[in-house]
Amino acid sequence: MLQLAFNAILLFSTIASALPLNTPLLASYDYIIVGGGPSGLTVANRLSEDPTVNVLLLEAGPADVGEDIVYIPGFVGHDIGGRYDWNLSTVPQTYLDGAPRSIPQGRALGGGTLLNGMLWNRGGRADYDDWVQLGNPGWGWDDMLPYFKNSESYTPIQSDAIAKQYSSREDVDVHGYDGPVNVSFPHYAWNASINLFAGLNELRVPTAYDPNAGDVAGASYLPVDLDPITQTRCTARHAYFDSVVSRPNLWVATEQTVTQLLFIGEQSNEDASTPVAKEN
Repeated sequence: MLQLAFNAILLFSTIASALPLNTPLLASYDYIIVGGGPSGLTVANRLSEDPTVNVLLLEAGPADVGEDIVYIPGFVGHDIGGRYDWNLSTVPQTYLDGAPRSIPQGRALGGGTLLNGMLWNRGGRADYDDWVQLGNPGWGWDDMLPYFKNSESYTPIQSDAIAKQYSSREDVDVHGYDGPVNVSFPHYAWNASINLFAGLNELRVPTAYDPNAGDVAGASYLPVDLDPITQTRCTARHAYFDSVVSRPNLWVATEQTVTQLLFIGEQSNEDASTPVAKEN
């Protein structure tokens, strides 16, 4: 009974110290992060691990409210052009019938992870190692692999039979199993994929059995940023903010557009753009 009472007090204390979205701001912060996409949220998450500093993250877009169109994988692509998209487009393209093309970019807490196709794969080993050859030590494949692994909580495909059918064979040594981003496979897969791999193999197109092992040439059956139990999208917000929402030193303000950065001793730019209200 005493343990139950203690747990209740601890839970109440955590809830009481949590800062809801758009809590009134302080006069100053130790760190201010502009942009609440996957990069910004990751930085905010890591910096706020230090309880002695105050961290503010500013995001131009709103926070999602758990809509099906965002979280159910079957709706991938349906929210492009909606309230979580910057709705950018190219100029008319001469060789595309003179028409513009949309450029989907996330405008929300979580950024493009609310809009993308959820595919989870890393770059090629040779690309990272080329960075080292160009004079950037510490950016090679072996250097980056521990960070790749730290980011994910990987769940293998559900059965050996299905893995064989879809040419999936994970390398357990290149995956992480307790990171913030859920990475798994859908419980449903298209039968046409089996025929596709068979056809590609017949044409001698190589198969990358685990596209996250660094050798990405060829066809591969990619995992996705998906909760293995609920089968819902795992956004950057879910992975890097919702998991630490109880931190009392992390402020997140949505629908805040930054127009310029002011440095000590420098004059502000009078020509800085003034944000215009966006119609949803």
